[in-house]
Amino acid sequence: MTAEVVEDLRVVRVEVSTGVAAALDGMEAAVAALGAQPAAIEDARDALMSAMQALSFDDLCGQRLTRAIDALTGRTETRTEADLLNGPARGGAPDQDAIDALFDD
Repeated sequence: MTAEVVEDLRVVRVEVSTGVAAALDGMEAAVAALGAQPAAIEDARDALMSAMQALSFDDLCGQRLTRAIDALTGRTETRTEADLLNGPARGGAPDQDAIDALFDD
């Protein structure tokens, strides 16, 4: 029974990630297409950006599903607090000043 549950969780994790990635790709393409359009289109861009932000749950779901799979399969987590500080960043994360600079107008 545990093996079936683990496999189901793995399938859910892959399907959620695939679906979210496809949705985000489509929304990013729409945002890019709207890029320099008249101000009336700004509402559509805002709606797409809100939807993209709402889909960010995928990362949290993936983490929780991985934890559940690990618990069911007996794997122990060996991550330290330092491993978690940069989240899912690859190749290192930008420092906070760089992030803040993105939002400065």
